[in-house]
Parts: sequence; C-alpha cells; structure tokens
Amino acid sequence: VLELIGTVSIPHHHPERPNWRLLCLPCKVNANSISMLVLISNHCSMDGISCVNFFQDLTKNLNQLDLIHDSDSTIYDYSKEYSNISRLPVPVTEYIDYKPQNKELPRMVLSDLVKMYLNYQAEGTRTKIMNDDEVQTYHHILHFSVRDIDMLKLKIKASTRNECTLTPFLQTCFVVALQRYGKIFKRRFREWGFDIALAKDIRKTLSESEEVLDGMKYGCNVGGLHSSYLISSFDIAYNNKKKFWSLVEHYH
Repeated sequence: VLELIGTVSIPHHHPERPNWRLLCLPCKVNANSISMLVLISNHCSMDGISCVNFFQDLTKNLNQLDLIHDSDSTIYDYSKEYSNISRLPVPVTEYIDYKPQNKELPRMVLSDLVKMYLNYQAEGTRTKIMNDDEVQTYHHILHFSVRDIDMLKLKIKASTRNECTLTPFLQTCFVVALQRYGKIFKRRFREWGFDIALAKDIRKTLSESEEVLDGMKYGCNVGGLHSSYLISSFDIAYNNKKKFWSLVEHYH
C-alpha cells in the first residue's frame, strides 16, 4: 500500500481538484467490493486529527446514505445540490492571534541573530519548484508490523512521564543519528545550534463552542515554535538511556 501511495502526486493548490485523494482498495474475495479506504493528503494541508475527524464523519454519513440512486450512477450532482454543502469556516486566526506580544520582540530579534550566525547552515542551494510534476523524492520505506508499533508505543509510555507519542521519539532518533554518524553536522567553530520546529495542535486552545470546534475539524490547524537546540545535546551514547528519554520528553 505504501509503495502505491508513494506514486500519487497531489498539487498543493489546484484550482479544480481537492488537495486530498481517497484510495479504495478492492476486496481479495470480490474485486467489485471495497475492503479498505485510504485517505491521502499533503501533511502541510491536513494533520492526523483531521484524518480521524474525516473518517468519523464519513462513517456517520455512509451509514445514513440512501444507496438507491438512478441508473446513471451519479451519487452527487454539484450543479443541483451545491446549496447543501456547508460553508467554509472562518479562518482560525479569527479566534487565535499568532502575533507575538511587544515584550517578546527583543527576544525574537536576539534569537534570529543567534540562528543566523551560530546555527547549522545547510550547504545545499534552495530552489523553488514551479511545477509539481517536476518534484523528485528519495525515500526508503521501513516496514513495521502492528505488533512492532504497539510494542514501541508501550516502550515509549513506560520510559517517559508525559506519555509521549511516536513523533517526538522518531524526531529524537533522527537528530541523534545525524549527530552520531556526522551526516550533516560539520563541527565548525560557529556551528552550535540546530533549528527544530515543534508542532502544536491549536484546536486545544479554542473555546468550547461546538460550532467553532466543528468548523475547525479539517485542515492543518497547527501552530508551531522554532527553537534552537545545542547540537551537543544530540551527542548521546548508545547506552545512555536517561539522556535519550529526557530528550524525547523535551520534544514532547
């Protein structure tokens, strides 16, 4: 399934198509039946919570759907039924102000200076992709069974105090591996920090209004913080479990 999904290209801004796809996998016994639905989307447009909400609403509506329709197999006619579609919600910025307070400005300026002169700087050149068809990706898929994932989750929860998820654990593994094997860090005199973006689900900060929460069910309603971490903090010995799990908790 992952190999199949990897071949799907979804433009970020297409004027006539949605920025997500629904993959229908056929049943092994009956090819005319669907055994599984897979939601495919760019992660910058839809987060994991949006996917959960999508499938919950999809299940609810399919259970209420009248499957008897005309012989032309048209399930939905936009030209006749567009008025039934709910309106787009107001932007989340109407409820949450992302602008920093004035007292935070000096710290932000100082932080930007530190990032500019003392952070890791990539040697590659930045390019702007004008055509989504020209995007090249390089990846290697690792296969984990459901049992392996369950064991990982139990290990993470048992080793941390805040019941961390897989995301901070994988991020810690990534940066520690970069440090240990010297893949990007060149250990220059001015290379002290490494900029990492920490995501935060801002739905948790909204009011308890059902109307507001319902309007924010879909989309990438995620805020984030850019923080500079000392590269030396990633230098963790293989058997230093206390320092490793402490770093996992820090990212969480």
